[in-house]
Amino acid sequence: MPAGRPAHNSEFTTEKVDVFAAVLSETGQVSKACASVGISRVTAYNWRREHAEFALSWENALKIAVSALEDEARRRAQEGFTEPVYHGGEMVGEVRKYSDTLTIFLLKAADPNKYRERYAVTGEDGGPVQIEIRKMFAPVSERDGD
Repeated sequence: MPAGRPAHNSEFTTEKVDVFAAVLSETGQVSKACASVGISRVTAYNWRREHAEFALSWENALKIAVSALEDEARRRAQEGFTEPVYHGGEMVGEVRKYSDTLTIFLLKAADPNKYRERYAVTGEDGGPVQIEIRKMFAPVSERDGD
């Protein structure tokens, strides 16, 4: 085995499940969770397929990781973040910035029916129009015959 690479021990244990889930919930990164218990990604995905308790633990850990990301996105959107201001190569202060993009994503996630992009194509009678995608991308000569 090359130097610097951890040995892999693919024995399935409750302890490994617990450590894997803890690291996955903190980082959201499967690779780091695998490294924490000395298994490969292939082994982790095999365990997920073969062991229902591992699959559930994995799913719950990812929910926790996503929740932490959502909390940070909300904080950056609402409270902002400081960015240094430089003049003449020296830091002279800070400015607070907010993320409009994160705000948009949070609104879309919170109420997708209200904040999603809408594309409505209606016919003369006000009803929806069915468009054949193939016709849209066909050469002009083929479309002229319709």
